[in-house]
Amino acid sequence: MKLSFLQRQEKILDALLENNEGQYITSSYLANLCYASTKTIRNDIALLNDNFKNIAVIHTQKGKGYYLTIISDSFYDKKEHYFHHDDNVYDNTIKRSYYMIEKLLMSEHAVKIDDLAEELHIDRTTVSRDLKYVRDFLNKFHLELKHKPGLGNYIDGDEIHLRTCILEILNMDEYFTSLTTPC
Repeated sequence: MKLSFLQRQEKILDALLENNEGQYITSSYLANLCYASTKTIRNDIALLNDNFKNIAVIHTQKGKGYYLTIISDSFYDKKEHYFHHDDNVYDNTIKRSYYMIEKLLMSEHAVKIDDLAEELHIDRTTVSRDLKYVRDFLNKFHLELKHKPGLGNYIDGDEIHLRTCILEILNMDEYFTSLTTPC
């Protein structure tokens, strides 16, 4: 059973929160709990520490594992917001890619990978991997994903192809909304 990026991170935090005795939890235990590798767990821990900076810290000790210290009561509100920020969780490549395409199409400026990673609560590597799907999708419309060093990524192509792509993306938004809306 593969967990989404956010499900996995929430499971890690919940396991660390349940460990109220300050005992270390091993990366192997967390990896088994989340159906992931220990490397994935290490990466998730680093991202969680970045996202919860100054309000919580996940301590790491080589050979022992991890434990959580909550610095501020705002941790619980931020945790709720981080994992349940809206109904449109982008927890798979396709949803994230359509989001990225829409963002690139609607933006007046180039979009940086770091900005996409922050908005989607994923790492740069995942964004870069998802951009391959974005390129493949854009090729269907004779559009190109280009990169300006220091500025970011943008979509290049003629107006008719851009408009056709925008129409397709808007139709996909309706499709994803219909999947999450109760009948």
